[in-house]
Amino acid sequence: MKIARPFRQVAGGLVVVALIYAPLALGSIPPVALAGMEGLLALSALSWVLDALLNLRISPRLPPILLACCGWLLLQGWFMAWNAHGAFSLTTGDILPITSPLPAAPGAIERTVAVLAMLRVTALLAGLCVVVDLARDLIWRTRLLWAMAWTGASFSLFGMAQQAGFVHFVAAQMSMYEGAYFGTYNYHANAGAFLNLVIPAICALLFVARSERHATRTRLVLCALLACCLVAATVNTSRGAQAITVLLLVGLGCWTGLRLTQGEGAAARLARRALVIACVGGVVLGIALAPHLHRMEQKWEQLPEVLTGDSGRMQVWPIATVMARQSGPFGRGPGAFKMLLPRSPLLTHAFYRRWIIHRPVPGAAVSMWSQAHEDYLQALVEFGWLGALAAGTVLFGGIARAWGAVWRDRNLPPAPQTLVYVGVLTALLAVALHSTFDFPQQVSSLQLYVAVYLGIAWATASPRTTANSESGELATQDVPLPEADLAVLSR
Repeated sequence: MKIARPFRQVAGGLVVVALIYAPLALGSIPPVALAGMEGLLALSALSWVLDALLNLRISPRLPPILLACCGWLLLQGWFMAWNAHGAFSLTTGDILPITSPLPAAPGAIERTVAVLAMLRVTALLAGLCVVVDLARDLIWRTRLLWAMAWTGASFSLFGMAQQAGFVHFVAAQMSMYEGAYFGTYNYHANAGAFLNLVIPAICALLFVARSERHATRTRLVLCALLACCLVAATVNTSRGAQAITVLLLVGLGCWTGLRLTQGEGAAARLARRALVIACVGGVVLGIALAPHLHRMEQKWEQLPEVLTGDSGRMQVWPIATVMARQSGPFGRGPGAFKMLLPRSPLLTHAFYRRWIIHRPVPGAAVSMWSQAHEDYLQALVEFGWLGALAAGTVLFGGIARAWGAVWRDRNLPPAPQTLVYVGVLTALLAVALHSTFDFPQQVSSLQLYVAVYLGIAWATASPRTTANSESGELATQDVPLPEADLAVLSR
C-alpha cells in the first residue's frame, strides 16, 4: 500500500520516538543522551523539510508570530555564539579572553557552552515547528499524546520499583549530591515536573475517549495509566511538584464537573458516574498509600525551613536577579548562567553552606547546582530581555492560543479538539508555574515535552479545525468530528 507523504510520516514518527527516548535516557541530561535526542529532532526536521520541498510549499503555514520569535532566538543565539568573547581553558579552569569577530558587539562569555546550548535550542525549535504542522491533524495529535501517556506510565512503574528497592543499575549512575533521585531523573523535582507534563496528556485522552460509544477498553487502559502516574507523583518526594499535581487535578476535576456533566444525555450520565468512581478510587488509593507516605511527610515538615531566607533558593535568587539586571538586551550568551554563578562576586559564606559550588566544564553534564532554580531569571541572564521576550511569547502565546480554543467553545458541546486543548493548557500552566521555583525548562527532555505541547497549542486556528492527514490542508467545520475519526483513540 502506498503511503501518502512518506517524509511527513517519518518526521512524525521520529518525534514520537524522541518523546519515548528523551525521558528514559536519564532525562537526556548526559551529553551522549542529549546528542541522541538532538539527532532525532534534526532528522525529523530534515524529513519535514523534504516533505515541504516535494510538495513545493510549507504545509501548513506556521503562525507568523511564532516564526518571528523562533527566528529571533536563533539569530540572536547563534550570533552571540559566533561573536563569543571568551573560551574555557582546560589547563587553568578559567575563561580566557579571545579575539571576537566584532569586539564591540554583544557576544557570549564562553564559546563552546554557547554553541552546545544553541544546538539544543535549534533542535527544539525545529521540533516545535514540525509539531505545529503535525498537530493540525487529529491522528497525529492523538499519537503524540499516546506516546506521552505510555512513556509516563512506564517511567512511573520504573520509579516505583526503584523506590521499592528492586532496581539498582540506574541509581548506581546517579550522584548523591543531586538530590533524591526518582526513575531516570537524578533530581526528584525534574521527575515531578515530568509527571505533571504526562498527567494532562492522559486526562486529555480520557476526555476525548468519553466521546466514543465503544471505547470502554480504551478508557480502562487510560485509567490504569493515570493511576500509575498519580501513585508515582505521590511516592516522589518533590513538594513543589506534588502541590502542582494537586492543583492541576483540582483544575481538571472542576472543569470536568462543570463542563462534561451538563445535560441529561447518556454521555452526561456516564461522565457523572465516572466522577463518582474517580472520587471513590482516589479515597481508596489514599488509604492504600497512607502507610508508605512517611518520606513525603518528612519532606513537607521541612517546608517552613525552606521558606526562610536561609534556604538555597532564597540565596541564589538575589544573585540571579543582579545578573539579570546586568545582562542588558542580549544577555551573556546561551548557557552562560552555569559559567557565571561560580565566579560571581556575590557569593557569600552562607551561600556555600547551602549550595555546592563547582566550575562546570563545557560539554559535561550540567548539575542541578548550576541552575538558577527560576527559569525566567535564567532566561534573562542568558538571552537578555529581548531574547527572553521572544521566548516568553512562544510560551505564553501558546498558552493564550490553547486558552482561546477552550474559551471559544465554552457554550458549545465539547468537541474532541477542545477536550485536547484542555489538557494542553493545563500542562503548559503547570510547567509555567513550576518554572518560578525550579528549572524544568532547562532540562532537555522536559523542554521537548513542553515544545510538543506548544506545537499543539500553536496549531489551533479556529474553534472547530481539523486537518486531512494525507494533504495537511486545513478544513473548518461547525459540527463535532464523525465517530470514524474518534475511533483513532482505540487503535
